[in-house]
Amino acid sequence: MTMRIPPSLNGVIPHGITLQSAQAPGAMAMVHEALMRGLRAVSEYLDDHHIEFWLDSGTLLGARRHGGLIPWDDDVDLAMTRDSFQTLLSTVAQGLPPDLSWTTPVNDPTQPGFLPGKFRIDGTYAVEQAWFHHRGPPPDSLGLSIDVFTVERIPRGALARRLARRYRYEYYLRETATHHRIAARHRKDRVHAGALRAVPDAVFAASHARLRSASSDSATWGYSLNQPWDQLELRDQDLWPLEMLPFGDLLLPSPSNSDRYLSQLYGSDFLTPPAPAARRPHNAFFGFS
Repeated sequence: MTMRIPPSLNGVIPHGITLQSAQAPGAMAMVHEALMRGLRAVSEYLDDHHIEFWLDSGTLLGARRHGGLIPWDDDVDLAMTRDSFQTLLSTVAQGLPPDLSWTTPVNDPTQPGFLPGKFRIDGTYAVEQAWFHHRGPPPDSLGLSIDVFTVERIPRGALARRLARRYRYEYYLRETATHHRIAARHRKDRVHAGALRAVPDAVFAASHARLRSASSDSATWGYSLNQPWDQLELRDQDLWPLEMLPFGDLLLPSPSNSDRYLSQLYGSDFLTPPAPAARRPHNAFFGFS
């Protein structure tokens, strides 16, 4: 099945590119070839600039369960500390490897604040079904993505953790409402999300700063507070020293205790694949030039 480029993406996807369904024969093989090529370039770039990173989320799961990309996955997830991410931002400003772009919520008006950075593979196009009904400005890029998430010390104490969890959720709602991407499971909160859009950025920034201050002496690491996922609660020894895991024909860093990391994200049976009906890529269509 092929699809015409939706009007909302005119100018983002060049004229003449045909989008093909993720279910088309050979589509995922092309996606995986591009992702592995991009991942090799990104890992070499980060290593060359001494920026520590590790496999995260579904990509770490793929390394442990499949020895590489999950067969139905269509992006790559990496993580690093918040300090390393600041170094990455400075490094990217000096230049990128060939055939890669870099998007953040600053240079791409469609990228929510809880997705801090994405390396995009030039000449590839990954289109979620939602783009066919998109309102607002077009994205900076739709290239297949190598997503970079951040971790930092998270607040200690039950009350501070509850406040942090509430902050994560309200920030997430505000960003999804702003970008017209509210998930079906959160539609009951649509009115609340709409109200959060009117809250000034300075209010969220001040709350974030107070929570980070409360985390300064914490011994626990988790996803950064402007990201909605609160499952991770890791100790230094769960992350470091990093270990090298085979990933296709690459050898890439992973957390020291990947069992604990993945159990917190996916449950103790993380090595068991999901039911066939749940084996779906994030994107509905792909294109290549």
